[in-house]
Amino acid sequence: MRVRIERAGLTPCPIHPTKARYRRKTGAILALSVLQHPSSRAQSPGGKVPCRVYKCPACSGWHLTSQPERKREE
Repeated sequence: MRVRIERAGLTPCPIHPTKARYRRKTGAILALSVLQHPSSRAQSPGGKVPCRVYKCPACSGWHLTSQPERKREE
């Protein structure tokens, strides 16, 4: 996975090396829209398709995830 990230011109997250680190939220959103497009053949390993972006507290970059947002308990 790391090789695929580096080939795409992205840097891996130092804490989560299998995740691509996007410097800007807009870049992550653009990548998300490409991966969610029905004609896109690019998928994450295991056939999972990302559904949202989030800011990583460890690297301050943006990542894609296939996990839906969790509801916070009040």
